[in-house]
This record gives sequence, C-alpha cells and structure tokens, in this order.
Amino acid sequence: MANWGQLNPFSKRESHTSGAILTYKILTLLTWILSVVVSVYYTVNKPHDGYTIRRRIWDQNELYRTAFTLNATITSIYWVVLFILQAGYIGHLFSSNTDIVNAAASVGSHFIFNNLFHFAFIMLFVRSHFHWAEVILVLNFFNLSSLYFRHNTYPRFIHSPVVSGPLAWTFVAIYWNGALMIPHPHHLVPRIFGNIFIWAIFVYGLFFIIIYKDYTMGFALSVLSASLGVAQFGHQVIAFQWIFAFTIMAVLFLLTLVVAVPAWRGQEFSWRQAPPADQERAPLLADHTHQRTAHQVQQMRPLRPFPFPLNVGTDICQISRIYRILSGTRATRFVNRILAPEEQARNDERLHVLTRAPGVLGRRIPTESSFTAAALEKGQQMHEALAAHNPELWKCAAFIAGRFAAKEAAIKAHSHRRLTFHDVIIERRPIEGERLGSGPPVARIRSAENSEADDSAMVSISHDGDYATAVCLGHDPV
Repeated sequence: MANWGQLNPFSKRESHTSGAILTYKILTLLTWILSVVVSVYYTVNKPHDGYTIRRRIWDQNELYRTAFTLNATITSIYWVVLFILQAGYIGHLFSSNTDIVNAAASVGSHFIFNNLFHFAFIMLFVRSHFHWAEVILVLNFFNLSSLYFRHNTYPRFIHSPVVSGPLAWTFVAIYWNGALMIPHPHHLVPRIFGNIFIWAIFVYGLFFIIIYKDYTMGFALSVLSASLGVAQFGHQVIAFQWIFAFTIMAVLFLLTLVVAVPAWRGQEFSWRQAPPADQERAPLLADHTHQRTAHQVQQMRPLRPFPFPLNVGTDICQISRIYRILSGTRATRFVNRILAPEEQARNDERLHVLTRAPGVLGRRIPTESSFTAAALEKGQQMHEALAAHNPELWKCAAFIAGRFAAKEAAIKAHSHRRLTFHDVIIERRPIEGERLGSGPPVARIRSAENSEADDSAMVSISHDGDYATAVCLGHDPV
C-alpha cells in the first residue's frame, strides 16, 4: 500500500520531490495551453475533418433549441475569467514559496486530467459526437468531484480556478450536452423534463453553500444559471424555463452573498444560531440531583446566598486543535474572531509567524496517520511532535489558546451580560519593583456606552502539555 501511495498521482501529499514538481509544472502548463487553444480555435472556426455534422462550439449550441441552451456571451465571459484565474494558479506553481508550490502541486494531477478531458470534450462536441462527449463529461465530473471532496480546504487561489469553477461548468455541461444528445430536444416532452431537471442546478449549488459554505460554487452556478435564463428568454418570452433559471440564479446569488460577506470580513458564518453558553458547555455527566424524589426536595433547607458579589468562570482549550486551525486556510479569520483589534495592534511577536506565508500559514502538517507513527517511533506524544515540527507556530497556538480560554472564562464569569470575544481584552497589569516574569493578566470588560470606565476582572492563565486553562473572577452587581 505504501508503494501504491507513492506511485498514485492522485494520492494526497503534503510535500513533493523536486522531480515531481518539475513534472507538474511541465504537464500543467502544456495541458492548460492545449485546453485554451482548442477552446478559442473552435469558438472561431469549425472542424474540417470527419464525416459527421461539424460546427463551431456556439453553432452547436444553436443547432437545436433545447431546455438547456446557453447564452454564448455570458458563458464565454465565464470561461475567459476562469482561464485567467487558472493562469494565476499555474503562476503559483513557479512561486519561490515552497509551501505554496506544494499546495498547488497537490491538485496538479486532477487539474491535468481536467484539461485533457476538456480538450477531448471540445473535439467530440464540435464534431457532433454528443454521446461520447457526454461520457467524457461524466468522467471529468467524477475526477473533479474527487478533487473537491479531498481538497476542499485549500486556499481560494487554488480552489476557485482548479476545483469549483471547472466543477460547476462540468455539472451544467452534462445537461447542456445531454439535451443535444437526445432525439428531438425541442419537442414538448424533453422540454418538460428540462423544466424538472433544471432544479438539479439549484439543489447542487444549495448543497455546497449549506454544507461547505462554498460561495465560489454558489457564484459559479448562479452565473451559469443566468446564461441559461438569458438564452431561454431570448427564444421564448412565455416559458417556465427562463423563469426557473432566473429564480435559481437569484436565490443562489443571495445565499452566496450571505456566506461570502462574513468570510471577506474575517468572520465565521453559521447557518444555525449558537446555543446559549450554559447549554453549549453542559457537563458530560448526568446531573444526579434530578433523580431525587419530590419528598427529598421539599425537605431541603433554604439556600443561603453567597456573601460576596463575585462570579467564577473557568475554561480549558486544547493547543493542538488551535495549531491545526492556524496551519490551515482559516487562520486569519480565526485570529480576527478571537483577538480584539486592540490586542492585535500590540503586534505580539508570537503572532508574527502568521504573516510569513500568506495563503499557506506555517508548515503544513503531515497526514494524521504518518505523523502519529513518526511521533510514536520517537517516543513522543502527539502534541510534543507538533511542537517540534514547527516551534514558532506552536508558541503562537499556545498563546491564542490561552487567550481563548481566558476569554471564555471571563464570559462565564459575567453571565449577567452577553459578551463576545471582542468585548473581553486580556491585558497585563503594570508591576512595581522587581518580579519574576511579566505582570499578571487582567481582563478588561468593555462597559456599556453610558459608563465612564471599563470593568476589570482577575484572570489566571496556565499551560501544561497540550492544554491551556484559565480562571476568571468577576464582579456580579447586585
């Protein structure tokens, strides 16, 4: 299995040999140029070989009016933009940053096959071999779907031109070419089926937007739906197909904005409202007090209130979990969500590692199984191996894990207020005289607008092994 994993060009790797990188550069560039040239050539010229009906790409589109006839202008613009983005992706293969090159090469095999499949589809499509063209589209659909579900967390400069853009087109093209493939596609029965199957575009886009929060797929499918709607409207004003197409376009585009805008602002979007803090952090063990009988409850003595207006909050955070987040594409969004602007403005040196490799932060973590095996061979625990793998990123993760735990503890200690992470700012108290280490931490709690000063709370942060813990003592106004 290990040898097959090394030989398999589609296996997921964190790093590549110099020979493999060179091969990816050459094949990616050649197959992409082949894909672009054949697309441009047969947009302008028709083939002159063979004995079947031979037409240019958009002449074939107008051969029969089907329920999936596309608008040539909008679809051509879609492909021009996609080819430009793919040129940018290829440029990253030649980057001086090793992490970016390895990330780009990880999807190289699928992209090379996508280019070859696209070339084969165009060659068959313009020669009216619609059945064989459909087979090529289905094969490429499986190729790109495998790529998506195995590499959906890569940066947008890889994901959009290599994964989501071609996949959205291939899904729509299966219906586009398939409608030309069937006999008499302009008759009533095929058009009725077209009114039904057009909703597959909506369901497909909805799946990626809701499950993966992928606004690039939503936007690509909304553009192609617009192309479909414009073409259908130009052919027949009174028809369901263009109404359905524009409805799908509008809904997908609005949902795309709902997901994309928070992502552009560095915020985490969730379709479900977060549960209250006490429900989210409910204890794992059953509360045995509920098992008492009504008689026992009645016999309990009155509860004397705590004599001081104080609340205590505590929290624990796993550092390796933060480490993995910072090693991925969500690092910037996560840090912006946890640290308030005032905390980021201090320019703590432990955060500098996050700005050294834009798009691919830190050294990429090897696969879980291989990394665990390597750690066991060295007699290390998992968190010790991660710390040794990238010490700077581990220090950053430990720092943010401590801040995360401290803020969670402060939120719990101020349950009478609805605080967010940005409402709690962890500072260092000034110290007088000689002391070991820096000043003890204190939590600044943003006050209401009509208050003259912010509140403070006592905080203690500790790190041990793979965990950071924090305790907060806050004031509870009577």
